[in-house]
Amino acid sequence: MAFLDKNEDVIQIRLTQFGKTLLSQGAWKPAYYQFFDDSVIYDAARAGMTETQNDIQARIKAAPITETRYLNHSLEKRFELETKKIEEGERDTFLALRKNQKIQEREGILRNPINKCSLGSQNAPLFSLNCFDAEINTTVGVSYSTASVSSMRIPQFNIDATYQLQQDLTQQTDTPSEELYDSETYISLASKKVQFLDNTTIEVNPEDLAFLLEESNVPLVEDGFTIEFFEMDASDNPVPIMTKEEIDALFFIKKDADADKVPGGSIPTRNFFKSS
Repeated sequence: MAFLDKNEDVIQIRLTQFGKTLLSQGAWKPAYYQFFDDSVIYDAARAGMTETQNDIQARIKAAPITETRYLNHSLEKRFELETKKIEEGERDTFLALRKNQKIQEREGILRNPINKCSLGSQNAPLFSLNCFDAEINTTVGVSYSTASVSSMRIPQFNIDATYQLQQDLTQQTDTPSEELYDSETYISLASKKVQFLDNTTIEVNPEDLAFLLEESNVPLVEDGFTIEFFEMDASDNPVPIMTKEEIDALFFIKKDADADKVPGGSIPTRNFFKSS
């Protein structure tokens, strides 16, 4: 680890190993950026120190800053880890080229992006989550997942969605032979309620996964959030689902006015003077 010379260095840019791989394939196309302040200690008490309010700014300006971190492990350590996995049969000698960075690699380098809060607010941003139909498992409560290379605590909660099949035979009648189905007759078995020729029905009563997630104490903008999808592999490691085709194959997503499960009156009106 080395420190930057503030008298000479203004900005330092390093590619991660994943970025170098993309660059070698001609696939490195940066489109977004974030700022991080992982090296800044705003509250000295967090580091076991005491100071007055007036000394904080001067300390932050004078504190040394480490060079840009772009590795979770040294190259020698990473070689040892990967060699051990090959010898123990946990991975192949040659791996397919990845287009998505592993979440452990990404979160292990920089963890605290700088974001926005409401102008003049003394309250930190927070999330409020409401679940409709299916209920959050309150017995387990909220747990927190952490990666081996990151101290970030990611909240986890469990939901048990139940789908019931209800058969109704109360209106059953004898079906005349001339009304039996033929090749021209069509009944959609994908609908929630299916009625047969003898007036019996089968109905699906689902507990859909419908959420209302609101963020308070932040500026109200149209494009103010990003949703990321992950699936857990055999080792319980999160693997990002990046392409729209993969997401559409697993989820049917509605948003805004199309989400009929969310009560419209529960979303408060917000403007410049009210952000929560």
